[in-house]
Amino acid sequence: MVCLNLPVDLRYQLENVYLAGIIPGPHEPSSYHLNHVIRPLVDDLIDAWSPGFQLTRTAAHAFGCLVLCAVIPLVCDLLAARKTAGFAGLGNLEGKYCSFCLQTAAGIVNTDVSSWKRRTWKEHVAITELWRDAESKGIREKIYAQFGIRWCELLHLTYWNPTRFTVVDSMHNFFAGDLQHHCHNVLGMSADAKPIDECRVQPHAPVEQERELDIAINAIKLGSLTGLNRVRRGYIVALTQANNVRPKTNVSHNPLERLRKKDQVIGKSAYAKALLDWVSRQVS
Repeated sequence: MVCLNLPVDLRYQLENVYLAGIIPGPHEPSSYHLNHVIRPLVDDLIDAWSPGFQLTRTAAHAFGCLVLCAVIPLVCDLLAARKTAGFAGLGNLEGKYCSFCLQTAAGIVNTDVSSWKRRTWKEHVAITELWRDAESKGIREKIYAQFGIRWCELLHLTYWNPTRFTVVDSMHNFFAGDLQHHCHNVLGMSADAKPIDECRVQPHAPVEQERELDIAINAIKLGSLTGLNRVRRGYIVALTQANNVRPKTNVSHNPLERLRKKDQVIGKSAYAKALLDWVSRQVS
């Protein structure tokens, strides 16, 4: 633990870092047992916030002062953060994979931030208390499977909000390249793209765009996969995304598995087939 009241240049010096505890090996604790490991620390933090503690004298306060301590950001890699804060692991999810919003694994390609429903502290605590107070392990498992969250000891700190204080792991995202990989390979944004005048495929003028879309729409009306495949991939992808259609692939719905498969690209035919299947279901 570090004191965020200190200036940044002093904050992480060895003499100013507090070793709060060491988890015994040889293996990491399960999500359930981690609560027992951090409970002594949480007990100290409860008293440090209320009532706090009185120092008899400091360099700036000759007659002493009241000191209150609170733990705010939980800084971990993604897997440890989810376990410590009580969120489901990434391997669990058809459920909610984000600590801040309620996006599901099926909506991982949705980049429209305005459509993301934020988690709320009040709802989070209410659900985790149901998990904590459940009468059986079976009931706990059902709550966990449905909502993807469970009770964690940090929630004994009445000010601690896991939906805001579980911070994004900057070390892995920026220095280890996870954000770069996610943008390049998951969302399909390539920083290595050539300038437009060097690209083999030139962008269409508005008249050409209209012609391509007409071809795509006519192919869809005829249910022709061959006709639809004559259209550029970008148009087909845009039509599927506009109608919230997701092609079927052999890719795992586990977000962590997706991130590991760096070279994975969904082909045009998969998008075209998904679009035609979706249209046929609407008609029927």
